[in-house]
Formats: sequence, structure tokens, C-alpha cells
Amino acid sequence: MLRAVGFGNETYLYVASGEIYGGEETLRPLRELFPNFYTKEMLAGDDLKPFLPFSSRLAAIDFIVCDESDVFVTNNNGNMAKVLAGRRRYMGHKRTIRPNTRKLNVLFQTWNQTGWDTFSRKVKKIQRGLMGEPDDPRHGRDDFHEMPSSCICQRVPVNRSATMQTRNLLSQVR
Repeated sequence: MLRAVGFGNETYLYVASGEIYGGEETLRPLRELFPNFYTKEMLAGDDLKPFLPFSSRLAAIDFIVCDESDVFVTNNNGNMAKVLAGRRRYMGHKRTIRPNTRKLNVLFQTWNQTGWDTFSRKVKKIQRGLMGEPDDPRHGRDDFHEMPSSCICQRVPVNRSATMQTRNLLSQVR
């Protein structure tokens, strides 16, 4: 997917995770496509030893690195991914790519039956609106963590009479 949407082999990848299912064998194709491939274990070496008994501290390291990255690609819809996406959007837009795994899975099952140009075009079409651009559509109401409003005072009030009462009280305090 990354290659199809335009990321070249000069791209630096940081894989934030614990143990990968299938281990190094599973990651080999990704490493071959992106030789600038890193994990916290590779970058920190022995400095990581004090953190190893604490999974939450290891996750915090991943969170910090992902938050500071130029582009963040989620691989799931878990809480860490949602909070990271929301924080990156709220703190000044940074791209967060959300793969459409359902549609991409179908496409990946048949990728070798089509040429690269067709495959890449289909991936880009599937990913339209999910590439982390500032004008990507906002999704359902359950996505507060991923799509926070910049200021709750800018929301359209649901209960206008309660809002007017609050404004009246505030004006009296002033």
C-alpha cells in the first residue's frame, strides 16, 4: 500500500509494536521494500533494557516516536491509533493515513493478476479520503479521539436554550 500511494524506498519507517506475529519472516518483504526500517529495539539498543519489564512504558516510547513522525500510518483501529490520530490533527495537522483494510485485503488477494499501474491506481482510489489530508472527510460521531474539534465552543449547540442561559449568566458575571 505504501509503495502504491507514492512512498519510495528512501522512506524511513518506524514500526511501533510489540512482538510481530510471524516474527522477522513476516517483516522481510517490508524491509526489502523499505531498507530504512527501524524499531525501538534497533534504535535504542541496550538503553531499552530498563523499559523491557514495562509494556506501558514501551508503548509510550512508540507513542512519542509516532506522534513526532511526519506521517503516521495506523494498522488497526485501536485506542492508541485513535488518540495519536486525534492528537496529530489537534496539535497542528500532521498526516495520519488510515488504510481501508477491508477493501485493501480484497485487492491484495488478486494483486499479482494485474499490472503495477492498475494496482497502484486501485489502491489510490480505495484510499481516497483516508490519506490524512486536512480536508479528508470527518467520520461518525464515535470518532472523537481521532477527529477532535479544535474548540468545543465552536460547535453548534444542541440545546440552544441552555446555551443562551449560559451566555446570559456569563454576561451578568462580567
